[in-house]
Amino acid sequence: RDEKRLAAELRKAARWGEAPPIRQLPERIGRDQLPAHVGDEPVLGVDEESLSPVGIPIDTPFLLAGSPRAERTRYLTSIVENVRATRPALRLLLLSSKRTTLADQGEWLLAVNGVEQVTLQATKALEAMKGGATLDGVVIESVHDFVNSPADKPLQDLVAAIHGRGGVVIAEGDSQALASTSGIANALKLFKHGVALQPADHNEGQAIFRTTFAPLSRADFPEGRGMYVRHGQVLKVQCAVPAALAEV
Repeated sequence: RDEKRLAAELRKAARWGEAPPIRQLPERIGRDQLPAHVGDEPVLGVDEESLSPVGIPIDTPFLLAGSPRAERTRYLTSIVENVRATRPALRLLLLSSKRTTLADQGEWLLAVNGVEQVTLQATKALEAMKGGATLDGVVIESVHDFVNSPADKPLQDLVAAIHGRGGVVIAEGDSQALASTSGIANALKLFKHGVALQPADHNEGQAIFRTTFAPLSRADFPEGRGMYVRHGQVLKVQCAVPAALAEV
C-alpha cells in the first residue's frame, strides 16, 4: 500500500509523462477486427514490426505451411474470405485431397476432392483455359498429398498457366511433408511466398521458403502466429481467423 502511494506521488511530481505501454501482437485476432484489404491486397493479419494490418499480393502464388496442430484450414479460410472481399467477382477452383469444410465457405466455380477427381478437373481446367475460358484462380488444400500422384503434373501445369495470367494461386500443406517433397510442392516453394504457421524451428525457413529465419522459440508462436515470407523479407505475423471463430 505504501509502495503504491509513493509511486502515485512520484508520478504526480514528475515533469515527464508516463511511458506508453509496450504494444504486442495479439494472440488471437478476428478478420472482422481488421480491414478486408490493405490497398488492393487482401489482409493476412497483423505484423509484429508495425502492429498494423499486412496484406498479401495475390498475383504471386502463396503457400501456407504448418503442422497438423496449426489449424491450417482455419487460416486458409480467412485468407480466402479476404481475397473474395477484395475481388468479389473472382472465379475460383477448389482442389483438395479429401472432403473439406472449405468447400462450404462461399461460392466456388467448382470444388472437388480426391486424387482422381483433382487430376481430371485440373486437366479439364487447363484445356478450357487454352480454349479461352476464364479461370481466375485455384485454391489447393493439402497440396503435399498430390506429390508424385497422377494429379502432380496437371497441377503444376495449371498453377503455371494461372500464374502466367496474373491469377490467384493459394495452397496449403503440412510443413514436415513440404520440407522434403518435390513436384507440385516444390514448384510452389520456388516462389518464396507464404507463411510458416507455428514453425518448429528456424530451419523451416530454408526447407520450405528457401529463406533464412532468425533463431526462434516455439513458445513465441501461439496458434495463428507464423513467419511471413514476401519479396525476400520475413515478418512475424498473427494471422486472422474467420470472424465466427474469433472468440472461440
